[in-house]
Amino acid sequence: MQRNRPPSAAGDRHSRGSARLATICALLFCAISLLVGWDAGSLTLPRALLWIILSAVVPTILLPPRVTAGPGRLTVTSPWREHTVWTDALVAAHHQDDTNNCYLS
Repeated sequence: MQRNRPPSAAGDRHSRGSARLATICALLFCAISLLVGWDAGSLTLPRALLWIILSAVVPTILLPPRVTAGPGRLTVTSPWREHTVWTDALVAAHHQDDTNNCYLS
């Protein structure tokens, strides 16, 4: 007789591809900004470091929040914070037609 295991958390299946795309965009931004500065003759070491630092920030901005769902909970994780909603305590969920937002109460 097999025992039922509790279900594991379901994750976003597109998160790895989104992270890859954000990284590729950051690398392209870095390469293009350095090439434009070099071609204009205005690329100095401080400017190159500034462009590299700005390029390191790009994936943080472009990376979408990661959503996971487990038994009785829904968790959204962004680079700055994590927010968990316990679904057994929900009274209602409202969806607006004109936007892609869902309000939980």
